[in-house]
Amino acid sequence: MLTKAARWDAAAKHARVAADQALERGAYRRAGQLLARLSDVEQWRGNWSAARLAAEDALLLVDEDDPQAARAARYAVAVCSVLDHSWADAERLIAAETTEAPQSFFPQGPFLALRMRAQMAAKDLPAALQTGERLHELWVRSSDAFYGIGFSETFVDLLCRAGRFSKAEEILALCQQRLRWLPPELRPLPTAAIMMQKAHLAARVKGSSAAVSGFLEAEESYRQLAAPYQGAHAAAAAARCALEASGKAERQTARSALTRAHESLVALGSPEAEETGSLLRRMHWGKALSGTAMLFSRRETEVGTLVAEGLTNNQIAERLVVSPRTVDNHLARMFEKVGVHSRMALARELNARLLLSGKQD
Repeated sequence: MLTKAARWDAAAKHARVAADQALERGAYRRAGQLLARLSDVEQWRGNWSAARLAAEDALLLVDEDDPQAARAARYAVAVCSVLDHSWADAERLIAAETTEAPQSFFPQGPFLALRMRAQMAAKDLPAALQTGERLHELWVRSSDAFYGIGFSETFVDLLCRAGRFSKAEEILALCQQRLRWLPPELRPLPTAAIMMQKAHLAARVKGSSAAVSGFLEAEESYRQLAAPYQGAHAAAAAARCALEASGKAERQTARSALTRAHESLVALGSPEAEETGSLLRRMHWGKALSGTAMLFSRRETEVGTLVAEGLTNNQIAERLVVSPRTVDNHLARMFEKVGVHSRMALARELNARLLLSGKQD
């Protein structure tokens, strides 16, 4: 039996060969349709550069007289733009499909879902919630089960952040109901999305430690489905919850999960690898500093971590929501404890302690 990854490989090969054959016989519209499908497959495989190339080629080949094919090509390019964090390009394509108030889940719903993700990434939560509400209304009126469950995972996360737990539970119940509409072979991916919804709710209602196992279970499901990007997101969520739980075992779980997430995002070429990499460095700095006999306070450890990352005093103050004078005071006490007289010397000393900590692991 073929693994899920092997099936994706076979699907990509089939779409690529069929597109080439269509081009050879001058069937450009058909070639564009196949390239849009190839882009979708490459996204799932984690080959984002190949996905973008296929999507852009599809957009050049499809005929605007074929609205469905043109829309599929624009959606493929918009997805790649969101994955690359090219927000302006994504919004331009999304706006072209949502010039009028959407009246049905298809075809506008997927574009609205991309807009919600972009707004969430930009930390415009009110706008993201408004988009999510409209998207959910369209889905409720539709007969779709598969796609809406995946989109609802992001919306449930948004609702939990906003403290709207009853609404989040309502959407989770609807997703579980519609999951039963699907044939067994189509259930694994939506089931993983529902695991994520449950974990988001558990994190906000029951506490971070209660959500860790749910996110890890979702991560394993996504990896079995050969969905590396979704798996990385689940692992990163598990790591953040484990860090908030703050026990020794939880920190080890956090480090392991965050490492998996970071490695996957780096392999995908995702801009989100910068965030996971920064969090990993902070974990290493925190361990190096807290394991010394210098008795740094928790806040001094945070300041030292950000100094080592190269942030200025004003940037540190903004990040920690304190005044620059407070940062100066923390640094002065750290200079005295370590026996140095400058930020550069402090960074060198902290780096030495980090390297020592790494050798002792």
